[in-house]
Amino acid sequence: IIYTQYEKIRKLSIIRIFYCNVMTKIEIIIRDFSKKCGTEFDETKEAGLIIHKHISGEKLTAEDKIKLKQQIGDVLKGVGIVIPIILIPGASILIPIIIKLAKRYNIELLPSSFNKKD
Repeated sequence: IIYTQYEKIRKLSIIRIFYCNVMTKIEIIIRDFSKKCGTEFDETKEAGLIIHKHISGEKLTAEDKIKLKQQIGDVLKGVGIVIPIILIPGASILIPIIIKLAKRYNIELLPSSFNKKD
């Protein structure tokens, strides 16, 4: 098949537009993921301060206890997702599917900062 110069340029521009759109979406996803990881890190740091407060003998408020309980749950959820990805071949493909299926049944497998809509 012989392409005219115009067809070649048109085909290249369509590919370039597709590539730019995909790269933009990937950048948005990475930026969002980084922001959520930062939020989770800050919450974990806050939980560490609450634990330090408890160890040093201070009384914890009801709010502190709730935050600590929630954050420990989030950390365990994160570990439950990261460990299989590292240890089990193919888990990086299966875990997103499992997460989507769990959401259908209102089961939250991700830490709370990943469930918040921005």
